Amino acid sequence: MSDITEVISKLVSGEIKEGFVSCLNKSHQESVRVMVFNEKNKLSSELKELITVSKFSEDGQLYIKVYKKPNLGILVRDENGKLVPLNKNPEDSPELQRILKLMKEDGRSQEEINEVIKQWEDEQRE
Repeated sequence: MSDITEVISKLVSGEIKEGFVSCLNKSHQESVRVMVFNEKNKLSSELKELITVSKFSEDGQLYIKVYKKPNLGILVRDENGKLVPLNKNPEDSPELQRILKLMKEDGRSQEEINEVIKQWEDEQRE
């Protein structure tokens, strides 16, 4: 498995929230960026929309950053006039529904399923 495939696979599975692929120089960075896009395009349309690719540098080292798009969500005003995230229903997320369906098929306990739903809701608030 290539580094690029591994980063995308770990993003999709939720093991990581972002990954960085090292690049030798600007031309290599552009080449790696194209390879990441090509690998990303092999995913389903739902998963493709979750992943973002960008050029990145830190301390003079060039990278391609691959990460899940932030969930900007919808904000509403609470009773005190403060902006707070609108709580989404888990049934509104095709990604979560797919995960829950697979967990049920795998015979996971309701406790494990509830924990995944709780983690998903926590991520929605971030």
